[in-house]
Amino acid sequence: MRTIVLSGVFLAAVLSPARAADVTLLFKKYKCTQCHAADHRSGTAPSYDKIMKKYEGQADAPAHLASVIKNGGGDVWGFVRMPANPSVPDADVQAMVDWILKH
Repeated sequence: MRTIVLSGVFLAAVLSPARAADVTLLFKKYKCTQCHAADHRSGTAPSYDKIMKKYEGQADAPAHLASVIKNGGGDVWGFVRMPANPSVPDADVQAMVDWILKH
């Protein structure tokens, strides 16, 4: 039994960085990185760190951010509006939102 538990912990530790890498590939695939960066403001868009801090602890943050990704948004970070991305699959949107809020 102890071997199974330790194997599960090891597997989770190995898979977590892989999932993070997969999500960062989604940011590149959908061209999010043209405006956003992980830890610094690019001039037109907030960093993922700033987004995480702004929405930290807000229960509606995942739904709100998913809506902004899909439908576009503005008037929060400056004068540049984020374009809508309706073709991004919901599963990919959710993975990116989860990463932004927890990284």
